[in-house]
Amino acid sequence: MSLEWTAAKLISYKGGAVTPPKRSAFNPRPPGVLVAGSASSHVLEFLSAHRPRLYSCAQVLRAVRQRGAWSDVQVRWSLLYLRSLGLIESVEDPARNARYLRYRAKRQPRT
Repeated sequence: MSLEWTAAKLISYKGGAVTPPKRSAFNPRPPGVLVAGSASSHVLEFLSAHRPRLYSCAQVLRAVRQRGAWSDVQVRWSLLYLRSLGLIESVEDPARNARYLRYRAKRQPRT
């Protein structure tokens, strides 16, 4: 195999032209966007409605379960997800273990 043969194969493989990049498929749930009616949106609504107060995970679980059939895992994941988006804040409870967190919604800027 010569260099000319390899070059000819590469050119014939691409057709000698640059192919445009593929368009990405539509994503109905893009990252960082809350879907209306999801567990995350219900958790955020609950914490925003009771803004200054801090709630434990168990208290949030009880309150959100009354609104719909959300599992423990969905609500706990929502708390982590909303924290990563910066929509809620968590505070350690000094009377308990440092891993025991209490949550509240962050103050949203007025528009």
